[in-house]
Amino acid sequence: MSRWPDLAQWRGPTPNQSGAMKQQRGLVVHIASGYFEGTIAWEKNPEADVSSHFVAGRAGQLAQLVDTDRTAWTQRDGNGYWLSVECEGFAKGDKLLATHPGWDRLTVEQMTDVAALLLRGHEQYGYPLQLAGDPKGYGLGYHSMGAENSYNWGHMFCPGEPIKAQLPEILRMAKAMKAAKTASGTPAGPGRVEDTMWQGIVREGKATTVVCTPWDETAISFGCDFGRTKLRVARHQVPGVGRAGGWTTSEFVISSEDKMRHDLPALEGVDRTSIVRIPLTEADGPAPAGSDPTGLETPAGYLAWLA
Repeated sequence: MSRWPDLAQWRGPTPNQSGAMKQQRGLVVHIASGYFEGTIAWEKNPEADVSSHFVAGRAGQLAQLVDTDRTAWTQRDGNGYWLSVECEGFAKGDKLLATHPGWDRLTVEQMTDVAALLLRGHEQYGYPLQLAGDPKGYGLGYHSMGAENSYNWGHMFCPGEPIKAQLPEILRMAKAMKAAKTASGTPAGPGRVEDTMWQGIVREGKATTVVCTPWDETAISFGCDFGRTKLRVARHQVPGVGRAGGWTTSEFVISSEDKMRHDLPALEGVDRTSIVRIPLTEADGPAPAGSDPTGLETPAGYLAWLA
């Protein structure tokens, strides 16, 4: 028996399941075309003939209905080879999407939960932390990759393009959780990715939290609670490998009403030891009253402030 109570609330069993998993290739992401509790109820209905190992709610609820060592009924011929998570929401074409704008994308809470499930499966079953775009692959997959590659998996439009575009970020979050666990020796799980993030408060009328991950070899990830936030990447010395050597400074401006994290690709060949922190200047606009612009630095040398 393999239940993950530290990650998900046990809401099973469901009659819609069968014998032992044949293989553990990774985790497949689905969109439920329904609400959290309604999805759980439907998966426990014997007339539904459908189930998933996990259901992820938009507010951070995470339920487990099928033991990860047993087969859930969620992607036809893919059953028995992949773990599965149904995510509360509505795909393109669902009539309720019109009254639930944005529900065709995962929330940060859902992305964090899916990343934690991906990591736990990697730890327990040994599949790699990578993206899978074909049922013959391993890692983080999505339902329609079956139909896209002529497999009998059903549902050509599940989970939909908006969620497919979020999968690289989910993978990055899982890797960050793994790094945090390795560094601290404590279990990784939902929210644990925050342990590896710097968080600073800047004030302009009310508190805004700006969150930046430590820079890794692929990207800088950041987000904020509201408004427009400007992030300046500190000056980096670029070695003459694949491009001209020298120094470069870049910045990125986001509007964070969607409350999603955003990635800024890291520059090829940049060495952390070459980072030089750059304080804000008058040209960057006024800093929030009472704040210290030079103090808003992540350990990797970034600066973030309200634009």
